[in-house]
Amino acid sequence: VATYLVDMVCHCRLRETNGLVKAMQEALSPNHPIRRLLAPFTVGTVYANRVLDEHLKENGLFHRVFAFRYTALCRLVKDALSDQPQERNGIADDGKYRFKLLKKRVSSMKEIGAGSATYPLYEDVVSFWMLTLNFVQSYIRQYYGDDDSDDTSLLQDQQMVAFYAVLLQNCGIPEKYKLKKFNIMNIVTQFVVNMTLWHSHLSTACSLRYVVDAAHCGLKIDADLECHESSVQSFVEYCVLALASGWNVVDFQGCNMVLKERGKQHGQENKNWKHVLLDEKNKKTTKI
Repeated sequence: VATYLVDMVCHCRLRETNGLVKAMQEALSPNHPIRRLLAPFTVGTVYANRVLDEHLKENGLFHRVFAFRYTALCRLVKDALSDQPQERNGIADDGKYRFKLLKKRVSSMKEIGAGSATYPLYEDVVSFWMLTLNFVQSYIRQYYGDDDSDDTSLLQDQQMVAFYAVLLQNCGIPEKYKLKKFNIMNIVTQFVVNMTLWHSHLSTACSLRYVVDAAHCGLKIDADLECHESSVQSFVEYCVLALASGWNVVDFQGCNMVLKERGKQHGQENKNWKHVLLDEKNKKTTKI
C-alpha cells in the first residue's frame, strides 16, 4: 500500500499529472495544438485525483488499510510530494519526488546480472517510449517547423513560453532545461507515456500482477497453511487496490466510458480521439 501511495498516487497522479493539467489550463487556450494533443490523455484526471484525495483523508480508504497511524500516513504523503534535493541525504530522500524521463528511470533494468538479457519492463517501456516520441516529433514539427535545431517559431508562441514556465515550476524540472524543440518533444512524450503505459503499470503492479505467490488461490480466505497468500491481510490488500485503481480513466487509445457517454449526449459516439489529431481531413481544425 505504501509503494502504491508513493509511486502511483503521489508521484504519477498528484505531482506529474496534476502539474501538467494545471499548466495546460493556466497557459494554453482550448484550441492550442499542444493542449489538443494532450487532451485525450488528461480527460477525467481532475475527477480521478479528487477521488484519490478523498481516499487520503482521515478514516478514508487508505487510512483504514495503512499499517500505521494517520500522522504517519500524512508524513509519507508529504515526503512523497516534496522535491528530492539535488544532493540526496541517504534513504530518507528516496521516496521524494524528482522529475526524470521514464526512459532514463528504467535504465537500471537494461541488463540482468552480468548477462545480456534485459528486464521485460525495460524493453516494453523503451519500445513504447520510442513509438510515442516519433509521433510527438511528427506532431510538433507540423506546427513549429521541420528543423529541430530552429526554435524560433516555438519561442514566438507566447502561450507555449508561459506553459513551459508553469510546467517547470509545478513538476520541479530544473531551469537548465530551456524551452527548445528537443526538450518539449521529450517532456510531452514523458507525460503521454506517464498517463498511459506507466499509469497502467503502477495501478496493477502492487501485488496484483507481479508479486503473486505460486500458492495464491484468489481472494478466498482459507485456513490451509499451504495457501499462505490467502489471509485476511492479503484479502484486504487486494480489495483496496481493486477499489483504488479499478476505474476506467484513460486507456492506451484515449477512449473510455466517459467519452462514450459524452458522445451519446451530443448525438455521436466518440470511439477515439483521432478527430483532434493531424489527419488530413481535420488538419485545419487543429491549427490555431
